[in-house]
Amino acid sequence: MKRLLEKVHCVARGLTRGHLVYAAGPEAEVTHTITTAGIEIVCHVLDLDQEPGPLLSRVRSLAKAIADPVLASD
Repeated sequence: MKRLLEKVHCVARGLTRGHLVYAAGPEAEVTHTITTAGIEIVCHVLDLDQEPGPLLSRVRSLAKAIADPVLASD
């Protein structure tokens, strides 16, 4: 259901890539391609059981990975 909502958001905004961040799940990043809409949904997982320092570092890393392509295209 969340991927469907993300697809709707991406279509409405004219985006070709969206990101979902989960608090639990498999650690590997997974990309789902919705070929009929030309959209990629990238799923990330945060391990909320880690100490604040490493968690904040992971949040910063995710923010950079998400923002860099957007900033580069402006």
